[in-house]
Amino acid sequence: MTAECYFPVQISHFWGDSDDGEDERPRKKSRSQSKTSIQPPSPAVEPLPCQQQTLSASQVHTPAWRGRRLDSGTLPCSATEAQILDLLEHLKKQMEQLEAKVNYLTSKLDATPQEMEVQIPVQLPLASVEEVNTFENWLKDAAHSQLKQKLISSLAAIGGHDAKRITWNILAHIFHDDVGKLINWKGVNGKKSFNQMSSKTLLLHSVRKNPIAFASTDHDICKHAIRWFNLAADRDCSRRRSGTQEVQPAD
Repeated sequence: MTAECYFPVQISHFWGDSDDGEDERPRKKSRSQSKTSIQPPSPAVEPLPCQQQTLSASQVHTPAWRGRRLDSGTLPCSATEAQILDLLEHLKKQMEQLEAKVNYLTSKLDATPQEMEVQIPVQLPLASVEEVNTFENWLKDAAHSQLKQKLISSLAAIGGHDAKRITWNILAHIFHDDVGKLINWKGVNGKKSFNQMSSKTLLLHSVRKNPIAFASTDHDICKHAIRWFNLAADRDCSRRRSGTQEVQPAD
């Protein structure tokens, strides 16, 4: 009879090999899935500025920009665009004024002493009717055409901030107030007619020679001249009371 031998077998139990471990494994998996499923919210994608502008422009009513017309008709634009165009128009006018002032200053720099000193038979300003007649005869002589052009450039360089002031400054350089009160536009009341004098043509050319008043019309210049001669008597009285050489009215 054979004896049966039994050897003790030691079974090592490792963590995770039991049935409980089998229950634990899917639990860990679910935890990992829950961790991976939690994601931060993605930031909202904002539309590009150009897209926003396109959207807002489509929502804004675009009326016709009245007053600014093209060859094909009015130029449609929004209220903001119309305001921008108005600002550009304002800047354009300011640039034109600055350009005129720069041209005026340049013309004064370009004026040479030879142009400023013109040989004429009388001394300016004219202080008597006899000197006025002598100056008129000199202006009518065609032989003095080149000297008259130099005189025009010299008078234009006197300057002023607008057409009226330029006209008045030139007249004050040509005529003394004692003579100015003896001249008017039509020559009524025994006065000389400035409308018939060669000095009027000299004045028109001299004023328009200045860059600031280059676009002045004959009507504008003559209107300022009429006013200057009408105020000659008042200036003479003011000059005598104050004892100054010359007084220019404010308007």
